[in-house]
Amino acid sequence: MTTSNRFTAHPVGCLIGASFLYGIIPSFVKLATQVSGIPAYLFLSNAVAFLLGNLVLAVRRVSPKVEGVVLKDVLLFGCLSTLGTSSLLTLSYQYISIGVATTIHFAYPVLVMTGMAAVFREKLSMAKIAAILCALAGVVLIAGPGGGFAGKGPLLGILFALASSVTYGVFVIANDKSAFAKLDPFVLFFYLSGVSAAVFGAFALFTNSLSLVPSPVPYLMALCQQGCNMGAVVLFAFGVRVTGASTGAAINMLEPAVSLLSGILIFHDLLTPSALAGCGLILLSLLSVSRKGKDAPSDR
Repeated sequence: MTTSNRFTAHPVGCLIGASFLYGIIPSFVKLATQVSGIPAYLFLSNAVAFLLGNLVLAVRRVSPKVEGVVLKDVLLFGCLSTLGTSSLLTLSYQYISIGVATTIHFAYPVLVMTGMAAVFREKLSMAKIAAILCALAGVVLIAGPGGGFAGKGPLLGILFALASSVTYGVFVIANDKSAFAKLDPFVLFFYLSGVSAAVFGAFALFTNSLSLVPSPVPYLMALCQQGCNMGAVVLFAFGVRVTGASTGAAINMLEPAVSLLSGILIFHDLLTPSALAGCGLILLSLLSVSRKGKDAPSDR
């Protein structure tokens, strides 16, 4: 292997590592919420994220001060979207397997394309339309009779995962079109985690669900979750900077695959052929979306 090839392998390794770290995060969340209440754990994990964000900004000597119009958009679009995404996705884990929930959530690029076409009149190519239809077919297979998720509870889980995809899609669009589009990612992380910790903490207090859990599991899982989150952010940013957004998006499709595998290994999740086919169709739609960057500039 030449020196050049050795160095070009590093960014791809970073992207694979980031996808692995992102993919195991749902396992930490589900393990924690089996012991702790959802609002209490979301408060805890966001408080840990806020502290880590403070530490990163201090080390990098970056000021968190932003202009009023930027802060308004962060609070309006960023915080509302991330609050909705984290709560909805965590709720979905209580009803369906983390792998299926993550795969459905990963349909957000398709929803972003739909939203950009509907709101900003961006043209949809035939490939994008095919990706949207493919993702919809995947969701139908998962939610259908053969998906193994019959009943009110699992249907709620699927709806929660779909809703989380919508709220995250709003965040992605806002990250491109709003006043905080050029904001330092760690400054944005600082505000999102801080406001989320405050909101979930207040909700937990109001519902009398904020209490110290004698088990160390939620605290350990919060540290693991946010440690993986921060590590994945750094690895993914470095990998995309070298390989480009298209390659990064394609490799990042390993994330739902890792979640599916961890769900099977840790929680003994059982997936029917129909559910697996549905997940495959969603991943196929994402692959077709990610490949567009090879011939055209990225939308972000």
